[in-house]
Amino acid sequence: MRLTLLALLTLTLTACQQAGSTLSIGSGEDVIVYLYLTETEALSKVTFESHTSRHAVETLAGVEIIAYGFKCRGEGSVTICTYSSGDTLCQGLYVERGYRPRLTQTKDSLLVDEYSGGVIY
Repeated sequence: MRLTLLALLTLTLTACQQAGSTLSIGSGEDVIVYLYLTETEALSKVTFESHTSRHAVETLAGVEIIAYGFKCRGEGSVTICTYSSGDTLCQGLYVERGYRPRLTQTKDSLLVDEYSGGVIY
């Protein structure tokens, strides 16, 4: 029984390590924006900007998801930008406390996969 549990735990940990990594940035949990990266080879930088902070990520090797959390007691906005040698793509979102938007970066777009209300601009 113990050997079986150890084997299952080892397989689970191995699968988690192979699934890629999540980079958590920011200083708050009122709003958390998840950006799923699908094509990092051409990216040089990703930025997140809200009314309370601005963060840039320039080391993207091995990162599959960036989770940007920030304080937002009421209404606010967040802008996510991806930079490559040939293009800059930005997406702005209206957010409120408790929102957890999810975006996916592709070669030529930033797609909003999940969004808990508000206006996309």
